[in-house]
Amino acid sequence: MSRFFDSIRGRKKSSLQSPPLPILPSDRRPLTPLDDELLPLGDLSIFPVEILRQIVIFAFGNRTLHIDLRLARPRFLDGPPNDHVMECHSTAPCSGEYPIDMEAPKRWTWYGSVCHRGFSPAWEESMKRRGLSTYFCPHRDQCLQGRGLCEIWEGGSAIGALGWLGTSRRAYQVGIQVLYATNVFYVEAATMEVLTAGVVLQARLEMMARLEVRFDTGVLFGRDFEQHRPRLSACLEGLARMRSLKELVISIGDVYYDSSVKPRYVLKEIEGVLLRPIVDAVAGMKRLENLVVELPENIFEDLDKGPPGSRLQLGEAHRGKVWSCGKGPWWSYPGPEDLSLQIKRGEDSDLFWDYKGVPKSHAFITGHPSCGM
Repeated sequence: MSRFFDSIRGRKKSSLQSPPLPILPSDRRPLTPLDDELLPLGDLSIFPVEILRQIVIFAFGNRTLHIDLRLARPRFLDGPPNDHVMECHSTAPCSGEYPIDMEAPKRWTWYGSVCHRGFSPAWEESMKRRGLSTYFCPHRDQCLQGRGLCEIWEGGSAIGALGWLGTSRRAYQVGIQVLYATNVFYVEAATMEVLTAGVVLQARLEMMARLEVRFDTGVLFGRDFEQHRPRLSACLEGLARMRSLKELVISIGDVYYDSSVKPRYVLKEIEGVLLRPIVDAVAGMKRLENLVVELPENIFEDLDKGPPGSRLQLGEAHRGKVWSCGKGPWWSYPGPEDLSLQIKRGEDSDLFWDYKGVPKSHAFITGHPSCGM
Protein backbone atom coordinates (compact mmCIF):
# COMPACT_ATOMS: atom_id res chain seq x y z
CA MET A 1 0.00 0.00 0.00
CA SER A 2 2.84 2.39 0.85
CA ARG A 3 4.44 1.71 -2.52
CA PHE A 4 1.08 2.47 -4.13
CA PHE A 5 0.90 5.87 -2.44
CA ASP A 6 4.58 6.53 -3.20
CA SER A 7 3.95 5.84 -6.87
CA ILE A 8 1.02 8.25 -6.85
CA ARG A 9 3.11 10.91 -5.15
CA GLY A 10 5.91 10.32 -7.62
CA ARG A 11 3.62 10.66 -10.59
CA LYS A 12 2.08 13.83 -9.19
CA LYS A 13 5.46 15.32 -8.44
CA SER A 14 6.82 14.57 -11.90
CA SER A 15 3.67 15.87 -13.58
CA LEU A 16 4.00 19.19 -11.77
CA GLN A 17 7.55 19.76 -12.96
CA SER A 18 7.64 22.21 -15.83
CA PRO A 19 9.61 21.16 -18.91
CA PRO A 20 12.62 23.32 -19.78
CA LEU A 21 12.21 26.28 -22.10
CA PRO A 22 12.66 25.43 -25.82
CA ILE A 23 16.04 27.12 -26.10
CA LEU A 24 18.41 26.10 -28.90
CA PRO A 25 21.84 24.84 -27.81
CA SER A 26 24.58 27.43 -27.81
CA ASP A 27 26.93 25.23 -29.87
CA ARG A 28 24.60 24.97 -32.88
CA ARG A 29 25.89 25.85 -36.35
CA PRO A 30 24.67 29.37 -37.24
CA LEU A 31 22.51 29.67 -40.35
CA THR A 32 23.37 33.28 -41.04
CA PRO A 33 26.84 34.06 -42.42
CA LEU A 34 29.17 36.09 -40.26
CA ASP A 35 29.82 38.61 -43.04
CA ASP A 36 27.81 40.19 -45.86
CA GLU A 37 28.74 37.54 -48.40
CA LEU A 38 25.96 36.97 -50.94
CA LEU A 39 25.22 33.26 -51.06
CA PRO A 40 23.48 31.36 -53.90
CA LEU A 41 19.70 31.65 -54.16
CA GLY A 42 18.84 29.87 -57.39
CA ASP A 43 16.97 31.89 -60.04
CA LEU A 44 16.23 34.70 -57.56
CA SER A 45 19.94 35.49 -57.38
CA ILE A 46 19.58 37.52 -60.60
CA PHE A 47 17.73 40.24 -58.68
CA PRO A 48 19.56 43.04 -56.88
CA VAL A 49 19.41 42.76 -53.09
CA GLU A 50 16.91 45.62 -52.68
CA ILE A 51 14.47 44.20 -55.25
CA LEU A 52 14.78 40.78 -53.63
CA ARG A 53 14.03 42.39 -50.28
CA GLN A 54 10.88 44.03 -51.68
CA ILE A 55 9.71 40.65 -52.99
CA VAL A 56 10.16 39.12 -49.54
CA ILE A 57 8.36 42.07 -47.89
CA PHE A 58 5.41 41.52 -50.21
CA ALA A 59 5.40 37.82 -49.27
CA PHE A 60 5.48 38.05 -45.47
CA GLY A 61 6.35 41.59 -44.38
CA ASN A 62 4.43 44.72 -43.33
CA ARG A 63 1.88 42.77 -41.30
CA THR A 64 0.89 42.34 -37.67
CA LEU A 65 1.98 38.91 -36.46
CA HIS A 66 1.01 36.93 -33.38
CA ILE A 67 3.73 35.06 -31.54
CA ASP A 68 2.58 32.90 -28.65
CA LEU A 69 4.51 30.45 -26.51
CA ARG A 70 2.80 28.99 -23.49
CA LEU A 71 2.90 25.99 -21.18
CA ALA A 72 -0.34 24.12 -21.91
CA ARG A 73 -1.84 20.71 -22.42
CA PRO A 74 -2.19 19.56 -26.04
CA ARG A 75 -5.53 19.44 -27.79
CA PHE A 76 -7.15 16.82 -29.99
CA LEU A 77 -6.70 18.67 -33.28
CA ASP A 78 -7.46 15.55 -35.34
CA GLY A 79 -10.84 15.02 -33.70
CA PRO A 80 -14.18 16.81 -34.08
CA PRO A 81 -14.25 20.40 -32.81
CA ASN A 82 -16.38 21.51 -29.87
CA ASP A 83 -18.44 23.77 -32.08
CA HIS A 84 -17.98 25.34 -35.51
CA VAL A 85 -14.40 25.59 -36.82
CA MET A 86 -13.04 29.00 -37.68
CA GLU A 87 -11.21 28.83 -40.99
CA CYS A 88 -8.17 30.77 -39.79
CA HIS A 89 -7.73 30.81 -36.02
CA SER A 90 -9.37 27.57 -34.87
CA THR A 91 -6.04 26.29 -33.52
CA ALA A 92 -5.30 29.47 -31.54
CA PRO A 93 -4.34 28.69 -27.94
CA CYS A 94 -7.48 30.20 -26.37
CA SER A 95 -10.00 29.44 -29.10
CA GLY A 96 -11.71 26.56 -27.32
CA GLU A 97 -12.58 25.02 -30.69
CA TYR A 98 -10.92 21.67 -29.96
CA PRO A 99 -11.09 19.63 -26.73
CA ILE A 100 -8.06 19.57 -24.43
CA ASP A 101 -6.29 16.33 -23.55
CA MET A 102 -6.56 16.61 -19.77
CA GLU A 103 -4.53 13.41 -19.26
CA ALA A 104 -1.46 14.71 -21.08
CA PRO A 105 1.24 16.71 -19.28
CA LYS A 106 1.71 20.37 -20.10
CA ARG A 107 4.29 21.24 -22.70
CA TRP A 108 5.63 24.36 -24.39
CA THR A 109 3.44 25.09 -27.39
CA TRP A 110 4.17 27.59 -30.16
CA TYR A 111 1.49 29.43 -32.09
CA GLY A 112 1.97 32.03 -34.81
CA SER A 113 -0.42 33.69 -37.23
CA VAL A 114 -1.14 36.82 -39.21
CA CYS A 115 -3.34 39.13 -37.15
CA HIS A 116 -6.89 39.51 -38.50
CA ARG A 117 -8.27 42.01 -36.00
CA GLY A 118 -8.17 44.74 -38.63
CA PHE A 119 -8.72 45.18 -42.32
CA SER A 120 -6.92 43.26 -45.02
CA PRO A 121 -4.43 45.17 -47.25
CA ALA A 122 -7.05 45.46 -50.02
CA TRP A 123 -9.57 47.01 -47.64
CA GLU A 124 -6.93 49.30 -46.15
CA GLU A 125 -6.10 50.80 -49.52
CA SER A 126 -9.77 51.48 -50.22
CA MET A 127 -10.31 53.14 -46.83
CA LYS A 128 -7.14 55.22 -46.99
CA ARG A 129 -8.25 56.67 -50.32
CA ARG A 130 -11.35 57.89 -48.52
CA GLY A 131 -9.28 59.40 -45.70
CA LEU A 132 -10.35 56.84 -43.10
CA SER A 133 -8.14 55.32 -40.43
CA THR A 134 -7.60 51.57 -40.65
CA TYR A 135 -5.86 50.94 -37.32
CA PHE A 136 -7.51 48.74 -34.71
CA CYS A 137 -6.14 49.13 -31.19
CA PRO A 138 -4.57 46.08 -29.50
CA HIS A 139 -7.29 45.84 -26.83
CA ARG A 140 -9.71 44.84 -29.60
CA ASP A 141 -7.59 41.88 -30.68
CA GLN A 142 -9.27 38.48 -30.26
CA CYS A 143 -7.25 36.34 -32.65
CA LEU A 144 -5.85 34.20 -29.84
CA GLN A 145 -9.45 33.53 -28.81
CA GLY A 146 -10.19 32.33 -32.34
CA ARG A 147 -12.11 35.40 -33.49
CA GLY A 148 -11.15 37.92 -36.16
CA LEU A 149 -12.17 39.48 -39.45
CA CYS A 150 -11.01 36.38 -41.29
CA GLU A 151 -13.73 36.57 -43.93
CA ILE A 152 -12.20 39.68 -45.54
CA TRP A 153 -8.67 38.25 -45.63
CA GLU A 154 -7.30 36.02 -48.36
CA GLY A 155 -4.84 33.18 -47.96
CA GLY A 156 -5.56 32.17 -44.37
CA SER A 157 -3.60 33.19 -41.29
CA ALA A 158 -0.30 31.32 -41.80
CA ILE A 159 2.76 33.58 -41.80
CA GLY A 160 4.38 31.48 -44.52
CA ALA A 161 8.01 32.36 -43.84
CA LEU A 162 9.43 29.02 -42.70
CA GLY A 163 9.75 27.50 -46.18
CA TRP A 164 11.61 30.55 -47.47
CA LEU A 165 13.95 30.72 -44.49
CA GLY A 166 14.99 27.11 -45.06
CA THR A 167 15.79 27.57 -48.75
CA SER A 168 19.38 28.73 -48.39
CA ARG A 169 21.58 30.85 -46.19
CA ARG A 170 21.10 33.91 -48.34
CA ALA A 171 17.31 33.44 -48.26
CA TYR A 172 17.55 33.20 -44.48
CA GLN A 173 19.71 36.31 -44.31
CA VAL A 174 17.26 38.42 -46.31
CA GLY A 175 14.11 36.84 -44.88
CA ILE A 176 14.98 37.07 -41.21
CA GLN A 177 15.70 40.79 -41.50
CA VAL A 178 12.36 41.39 -43.26
CA LEU A 179 10.47 39.23 -40.77
CA TYR A 180 11.70 41.04 -37.67
CA ALA A 181 12.21 44.58 -38.97
CA THR A 182 9.08 45.18 -41.07
CA ASN A 183 6.32 43.46 -39.09
CA VAL A 184 4.43 44.46 -35.95
CA PHE A 185 4.62 41.73 -33.31
CA TYR A 186 1.73 41.17 -30.91
CA VAL A 187 2.64 39.18 -27.79
CA GLU A 188 1.08 38.64 -24.40
CA ALA A 189 3.02 39.42 -21.25
CA ALA A 190 3.62 35.77 -20.32
CA THR A 191 5.01 35.07 -23.79
CA MET A 192 7.13 38.22 -23.68
CA GLU A 193 8.69 37.03 -20.45
CA VAL A 194 9.89 33.71 -21.89
CA LEU A 195 10.86 35.07 -25.33
CA THR A 196 13.32 37.49 -23.75
CA ALA A 197 14.66 34.81 -21.37
CA GLY A 198 16.79 33.30 -24.15
CA VAL A 199 14.22 31.69 -26.45
CA VAL A 200 14.75 34.44 -29.05
CA LEU A 201 18.32 35.48 -29.75
CA GLN A 202 19.37 38.93 -28.59
CA ALA A 203 20.32 39.81 -32.16
CA ARG A 204 16.74 39.09 -33.26
CA LEU A 205 15.25 41.12 -30.40
CA GLU A 206 17.34 44.07 -31.52
CA MET A 207 15.93 43.72 -35.07
CA MET A 208 12.34 44.30 -33.94
CA ALA A 209 10.98 47.73 -34.79
CA ARG A 210 7.33 47.62 -33.72
CA LEU A 211 5.80 45.75 -30.81
CA GLU A 212 2.41 45.42 -29.09
CA VAL A 213 2.32 43.84 -25.62
CA ARG A 214 -0.86 42.79 -23.82
CA PHE A 215 -1.18 42.52 -20.01
CA ASP A 216 -4.24 40.70 -18.70
CA THR A 217 -3.02 40.06 -15.17
CA GLY A 218 -3.99 42.06 -12.09
CA VAL A 219 -0.78 44.05 -11.65
CA LEU A 220 -2.51 46.85 -9.72
CA PHE A 221 -5.07 45.77 -7.15
CA GLY A 222 -7.49 42.98 -6.45
CA ARG A 223 -7.00 39.25 -6.98
CA ASP A 224 -3.43 38.02 -6.47
CA PHE A 225 -1.87 41.26 -7.68
CA GLU A 226 1.26 40.75 -5.58
CA GLN A 227 2.23 37.61 -7.48
CA HIS A 228 1.66 39.29 -10.85
CA ARG A 229 3.84 42.34 -10.26
CA PRO A 230 7.09 40.34 -10.63
CA ARG A 231 5.82 39.21 -14.04
CA LEU A 232 5.35 42.84 -15.03
CA SER A 233 8.88 43.62 -13.90
CA ALA A 234 10.29 40.63 -15.81
CA CYS A 235 8.44 41.67 -18.95
CA LEU A 236 9.67 45.25 -18.72
CA GLU A 237 13.22 44.00 -18.19
CA GLY A 238 12.85 42.04 -21.40
CA LEU A 239 11.51 45.10 -23.21
CA ALA A 240 14.59 47.05 -22.17
CA ARG A 241 16.70 44.62 -24.25
CA MET A 242 14.84 45.53 -27.45
CA ARG A 243 16.81 48.69 -28.08
CA SER A 244 15.85 49.17 -31.75
CA LEU A 245 12.12 49.57 -31.23
CA LYS A 246 10.53 52.50 -33.05
CA GLU A 247 6.98 51.90 -31.83
CA LEU A 248 5.75 50.29 -28.62
CA VAL A 249 2.10 49.90 -27.61
CA ILE A 250 1.32 48.39 -24.21
CA SER A 251 -2.29 47.35 -23.70
CA ILE A 252 -3.44 46.86 -20.11
CA GLY A 253 -6.51 44.68 -19.73
CA ASP A 254 -9.31 45.09 -17.20
CA VAL A 255 -6.98 44.69 -14.23
CA TYR A 256 -8.52 46.98 -11.58
CA TYR A 257 -10.72 44.91 -9.25
CA ASP A 258 -10.58 46.80 -5.91
CA SER A 259 -14.13 48.00 -5.31
CA SER A 260 -13.18 49.57 -1.96
CA VAL A 261 -11.28 52.49 -3.48
CA LYS A 262 -11.59 54.42 -6.73
CA PRO A 263 -8.50 54.68 -8.92
CA ARG A 264 -8.39 58.47 -8.40
CA TYR A 265 -7.35 57.90 -4.77
CA VAL A 266 -4.40 55.62 -5.62
CA LEU A 267 -2.92 57.51 -8.56
CA LYS A 268 0.54 57.61 -7.02
CA GLU A 269 0.57 53.84 -6.68
CA ILE A 270 -0.65 53.45 -10.26
CA GLU A 271 2.17 55.75 -11.31
CA GLY A 272 4.76 53.85 -9.27
CA VAL A 273 3.66 50.37 -10.31
CA LEU A 274 2.81 50.98 -13.95
CA LEU A 275 3.56 54.31 -15.62
CA ARG A 276 7.01 55.10 -14.23
CA PRO A 277 8.39 51.54 -14.72
CA ILE A 278 7.30 51.67 -18.39
CA VAL A 279 9.11 54.96 -18.88
CA ASP A 280 12.23 53.62 -17.15
CA ALA A 281 12.20 50.46 -19.29
CA VAL A 282 12.31 52.40 -22.57
CA ALA A 283 14.95 54.91 -21.46
CA GLY A 284 17.64 53.15 -23.51
CA MET A 285 15.59 52.95 -26.73
CA LYS A 286 17.14 55.80 -28.69
CA ARG A 287 15.11 55.06 -31.85
CA LEU A 288 11.72 54.97 -30.13
CA GLU A 289 9.30 57.42 -31.76
CA ASN A 290 5.89 56.27 -30.55
CA LEU A 291 5.12 55.07 -27.01
CA VAL A 292 1.48 54.35 -26.16
CA VAL A 293 -0.25 52.66 -23.25
CA GLU A 294 -3.91 51.64 -23.22
CA LEU A 295 -5.53 51.76 -19.80
CA PRO A 296 -8.87 50.17 -18.87
CA GLU A 297 -11.83 52.51 -18.71
CA ASN A 298 -12.14 52.84 -14.92
CA ILE A 299 -8.47 53.83 -14.54
CA PHE A 300 -8.35 56.12 -17.56
CA GLU A 301 -11.47 58.04 -16.52
CA ASP A 302 -9.91 58.82 -13.11
CA LEU A 303 -6.41 59.58 -14.33
CA ASP A 304 -6.87 63.37 -14.32
CA LYS A 305 -8.80 63.42 -11.05
CA GLY A 306 -7.81 62.91 -7.45
CA PRO A 307 -7.22 65.01 -4.34
CA PRO A 308 -4.93 68.07 -4.61
CA GLY A 309 -1.30 67.12 -4.26
CA SER A 310 -1.77 63.59 -5.58
CA ARG A 311 -2.63 64.30 -9.20
CA LEU A 312 -0.34 63.13 -11.95
CA GLN A 313 1.67 65.40 -14.21
CA LEU A 314 -0.38 65.00 -17.38
CA GLY A 315 -0.68 66.94 -20.60
CA GLU A 316 -3.27 66.70 -23.35
CA ALA A 317 -2.60 64.78 -26.53
CA HIS A 318 -4.85 64.34 -29.57
CA ARG A 319 -4.41 61.22 -31.68
CA GLY A 320 -7.99 60.24 -32.53
CA LYS A 321 -7.58 60.84 -36.26
CA VAL A 322 -4.61 58.48 -36.38
CA TRP A 323 -6.21 55.64 -34.43
CA SER A 324 -9.70 54.66 -35.59
CA CYS A 325 -10.64 53.27 -32.15
CA GLY A 326 -8.66 55.86 -30.21
CA LYS A 327 -10.96 58.83 -30.53
CA GLY A 328 -11.54 61.05 -27.55
CA PRO A 329 -9.05 62.67 -25.18
CA TRP A 330 -5.57 61.31 -24.77
CA TRP A 331 -3.08 62.12 -22.01
CA SER A 332 0.67 62.49 -22.23
CA TYR A 333 2.95 61.53 -19.35
CA PRO A 334 6.59 62.67 -19.13
CA GLY A 335 8.91 60.16 -20.74
CA PRO A 336 12.65 59.88 -21.38
CA GLU A 337 14.21 62.99 -22.95
CA ASP A 338 11.84 64.47 -25.56
CA LEU A 339 9.56 61.41 -25.76
CA SER A 340 6.26 61.33 -23.87
CA LEU A 341 4.13 58.37 -22.89
CA GLN A 342 0.80 58.67 -24.73
CA ILE A 343 -2.11 57.34 -22.68
CA LYS A 344 -5.44 56.41 -24.22
CA ARG A 345 -8.60 54.69 -23.12
CA GLY A 346 -8.58 50.97 -23.79
CA GLU A 347 -10.80 48.13 -22.70
CA ASP A 348 -14.20 48.69 -21.08
CA SER A 349 -14.17 47.87 -17.37
CA ASP A 350 -16.47 45.54 -15.48
CA LEU A 351 -16.09 47.47 -12.22
CA PHE A 352 -17.60 50.95 -12.06
CA TRP A 353 -19.09 53.35 -9.51
CA ASP A 354 -22.58 54.86 -9.81
CA TYR A 355 -23.48 58.48 -9.10
CA LYS A 356 -23.66 57.71 -5.36
CA GLY A 357 -20.18 56.22 -5.35
CA VAL A 358 -21.46 52.67 -4.93
CA PRO A 359 -19.33 50.05 -6.76
CA LYS A 360 -21.22 48.04 -9.37
CA SER A 361 -20.42 45.27 -11.84
CA HIS A 362 -21.51 45.27 -15.46
CA ALA A 363 -21.46 41.47 -15.46
CA PHE A 364 -23.79 41.31 -12.45
CA ILE A 365 -26.22 43.87 -13.89
CA THR A 366 -26.39 42.69 -17.49
CA GLY A 367 -25.60 39.01 -17.04
CA HIS A 368 -22.46 39.17 -19.18
CA PRO A 369 -19.14 41.05 -18.85
CA SER A 370 -18.58 44.34 -20.62
CA CYS A 371 -16.99 43.99 -24.03
CA GLY A 372 -13.87 45.91 -25.00
CA MET A 373 -14.85 46.03 -28.66
